Amino acid sequence: MSKIKIMFFMPNLESGGAERVITNIIRQVDKKRYDVSLVLVNAVGEYINCLLYTSPSPRDQRGSR
Repeated sequence: MSKIKIMFFMPNLESGGAERVITNIIRQVDKKRYDVSLVLVNAVGEYINCLLYTSPSPRDQRGSR
């Protein structure tokens, strides 16, 4: 089964409600079912550090067997 692709487009991740919500969604979405991308016009903001270390672990990248 292929993953469903989701892309979020934001101007930046400066402090704000929408930025916090997008950050929480990206961090909590099921990475086995969804391929999530975030496009930022300017890669700056308070919430950028929340996403820097959320890439899948090698275990997640192996896929199901």
